[in-house]
Amino acid sequence: MITISKKVEYSIELLSFLIKTGDKAVSLMEVSKKTGLPYRFLGQVAIDLRKGGIVEGREGKMGGYVLTKGWKDKTLF
Repeated sequence: MITISKKVEYSIELLSFLIKTGDKAVSLMEVSKKTGLPYRFLGQVAIDLRKGGIVEGREGKMGGYVLTKGWKDKTLF
């Protein structure tokens, strides 16, 4: 049996959610409400994914997180 950390699990869930939303920026609060994932921990996960070039954050009223253009070429490891 393979054991994965909560951080990896939440990263995968966040990425799955963003894939389903397409190019629409989604706030972490919205992700948290719809998935039940802890908001504070999602913030930490999103920062790591942003540093890795997998997601990008958009500011403003219609801001949130979206997948980067080359996200498919990246790895979580």
